[in-house]
Amino acid sequence: MKLPLDDLLAYYAGPASDVYFQNSLRTLAAEGLDPVVTAECFCDRAGVLCGMKDSLELLRGALGPDSEVWALAEGSSIARREVVLRLRARYSRWGAYETALLGILASCSGWAT
Repeated sequence: MKLPLDDLLAYYAGPASDVYFQNSLRTLAAEGLDPVVTAECFCDRAGVLCGMKDSLELLRGALGPDSEVWALAEGSSIARREVVLRLRARYSRWGAYETALLGILASCSGWAT
């Protein structure tokens, strides 16, 4: 059974989010800051990229209209340290989801031995 996107977003931003991302969000909010940041995801070894469709669905639910996302296609061959996802958005829109994004991509992708 697939959970509705709102339920997944609540889970990924809450109990599934690493505490240091939660602390970063609270610290920035307490200072009245919400910077626009650019983040890149890359792998530490070569393989086949999977999980991008789910990652992009999560980002579509989380990011605002002024955000930018670039990604390699699902099933792409990837080289070690190749950027597979780049996003530019206010940190408050995606910071809590970093754990989920990296987990989805890492657990779904196939790695060369």
